[in-house]
Amino acid sequence: MAPEGALAIEGLTVEFPTADGGWRPVLRSVSLAVAAGERVALVGESGSGKSLIALASLGLVAAPGRVAAGRVRVAGVDLAETPAARLRRIRGGAIGLVFQEPASAFNPVFTAGFQIAEAVRAHRGVSRSEAGAIARRLLETTAVDRASEVALAYPHQLSGGQLQRAMVALALAGDPGLLIADEPTTALDLETQARILELLRRLTDAGRALLLISHDLAVVAGLVDRVVVLFSGEVVESAPTGELFGRPLHPYTRWLLAAAEGAVGGAAAATRGDGEPSAAGCRYAHRCGLAQPGCLRRPPPLEAVGPRRTLRCPVVRDQERAAPSPREPGNG
Repeated sequence: MAPEGALAIEGLTVEFPTADGGWRPVLRSVSLAVAAGERVALVGESGSGKSLIALASLGLVAAPGRVAAGRVRVAGVDLAETPAARLRRIRGGAIGLVFQEPASAFNPVFTAGFQIAEAVRAHRGVSRSEAGAIARRLLETTAVDRASEVALAYPHQLSGGQLQRAMVALALAGDPGLLIADEPTTALDLETQARILELLRRLTDAGRALLLISHDLAVVAGLVDRVVVLFSGEVVESAPTGELFGRPLHPYTRWLLAAAEGAVGGAAAATRGDGEPSAAGCRYAHRCGLAQPGCLRRPPPLEAVGPRRTLRCPVVRDQERAAPSPREPGNG
């Protein structure tokens, strides 16, 4: 990815200690890029490592975890080589994070408006009165009804939808070029979910980049330009949204789409059981109906299978290569 991109994660491996004194990788050589102005979705089931990628994007992998390999660049800046003072400016200034649980992002003893205003002051260097005015405007921007009243309310006095919009306003306090939204519609009713997703669309229409993290492919449909699928800490497929929804390749992607449509049973040809991931081979082989003996022995590489498409499945790759090409008109 070009240095001017919003986010570039290259070969990132994050490990946590095990009870026997060793280390277990939770993210395995993850590479992911978000170009300036691009909207990308990172999807996968709970426990796949999505939220850890969000934290790594801010240089916030906390002990006992450690970054064992790879690098993260934000707007061309390598986080591993960045002094702590500059890192604080990047967090909130270059990247705004919308947390999965907005209540945990706010201090319960201060009003929502005060906390947003303090974040504005930290990143924009304005006076307290100016920060308060900007905070109210941010609440208006995020479609909060009665923004002045919400600004004076404590977090526990806000509804789930109001609190999520206030969280988005907080993420915008430093006017970041990239928003990372980690499961922003969790625990919200369908109408409020739709409003939050439309808000994210509107906020990124003017050129701000978005990394939307979700376990539900249905949530990201129609909102993002590209989808990256994560399973057990590995990227297994990435593609432009239309291509991925129109022709999913990896068996896990097919399962996710079937789950989003409420028809997981229809994916039985490509999926089986749960079990434990292979220690040596493909992480998905224990659940994959297409798995071959070699899948359990060798880790498959992530390979390009199109101009903007990657896949971690040699079985499907070979099937694609063996499939007959569509006949051209006039060739019988």
